Amino acid sequence: MSGRIELNGVSLYVQSVGEGPTVVLLHGMPLDHRMWDETVRVLHRRYRVIRYDLRGAGRSGDGEGRFEHHDDLRALLEALEVDRASIVGISVGGKIAIDYALRYPDTVRSLVLINPGVSGYRWSDAFLANEREIQRLRKEGRLEQALERFLQTWVEGPFRKQSKVVPSVRRYVRQTVLDYWKRESKGMPHFPPAVDRLSEISVPTLVMRGDRDWEEIQTLAQRIASAIPQAELITMAGTGHLPPLEQPDSFHAHLLRFLERHAQS
Repeated sequence: MSGRIELNGVSLYVQSVGEGPTVVLLHGMPLDHRMWDETVRVLHRRYRVIRYDLRGAGRSGDGEGRFEHHDDLRALLEALEVDRASIVGISVGGKIAIDYALRYPDTVRSLVLINPGVSGYRWSDAFLANEREIQRLRKEGRLEQALERFLQTWVEGPFRKQSKVVPSVRRYVRQTVLDYWKRESKGMPHFPPAVDRLSEISVPTLVMRGDRDWEEIQTLAQRIASAIPQAELITMAGTGHLPPLEQPDSFHAHLLRFLERHAQS
């Protein structure tokens, strides 16, 4: 099925395909459900795969006021009559997956966190300064410069030139970010502090990081994996912040091996 579901005062665009244990895919921001196209093709023969556009992204609505993404996810799974699922999240999607596992632990079979963030973590001054510069360029109407800086940060990363990145990945991210920036969302996402609660997560967890991503993100992935009791860490060589798009074959091999062991437990 594919379509929109009304919940928590917002319309969320969702797709559900396949049969078997449920796997939920959470995209990064400001991307959308399409980043999982190849992952759905790989998983749907063995699993029920659910992906959706987060509030404020893609085909989903914006809503108004403060909200929490993990509560949207819980309402969505209840609407789809899903009792338990394995949650796969990348970047901000990984951050949401952590929040969801802490808030609704009995509904999670396993977690896969790809270059994840975690709420409550204090980023370095240099990292925050770069994000502020992107926003400054946007506010001044210098969208092309803001886009290039965003792409250099999140697609190329600190260790690669543009020529080393798959062109289709850069095009997809560029257009999706531009579309997102043109929206005027009134929603205000709230992320409850989680960085000091990681040891409370009791389900099997796979943390994946790319060795071409920012060192701070790689270090955070290590910290998250060390704090979660049943976590394992995999470092993917030659990939940056978006392994499912940059190295789909290697990424899906790791994902399938993990899900075969833990998605039905």
